[in-house]
Amino acid sequence: MVSEELKKMFEGRIAMQDMHYVGKACYGRLEENLRGKIELGQGFLDSGYTRLTVSVLERTNGLVDQMKFLISDVTGLKQETEGERMTGPELSSYKDSVWWNCEIDDADYQKIAEAVNGYLSLFQSEELVQGQKEGESQRQNEQAGALPGNILT
Repeated sequence: MVSEELKKMFEGRIAMQDMHYVGKACYGRLEENLRGKIELGQGFLDSGYTRLTVSVLERTNGLVDQMKFLISDVTGLKQETEGERMTGPELSSYKDSVWWNCEIDDADYQKIAEAVNGYLSLFQSEELVQGQKEGESQRQNEQAGALPGNILT
């Protein structure tokens, strides 16, 4: 399902809290009154999803700002899974099957998440952004087996 692919892209990688995945969209909380929405979209001639629309919504007043970008602008062109041609990544789905037209790895998911985070962080207070950076740093240290910075050795 497309929502599972969105989870791979964004789960634990972006600045939104209380995330929900519905169809081709992901929703979450940025701040008390701000929400974020990330939606896969396709261009006029595309047969699959080739772009992301990232929206910032105020809970009571609606749309604050919106950005659209091609996935290929972030990941670059890739070699097609079946063929020699270089192409932009495109996510296709049919019934319960979902597939990319090229090889997309964890590094590509990380690049996409960083691009989305860069935009979403513009709408967060400095304290939240700093807290998230510290949390990411601590998670990286824990993954690397290093002691957290607040422990004296």
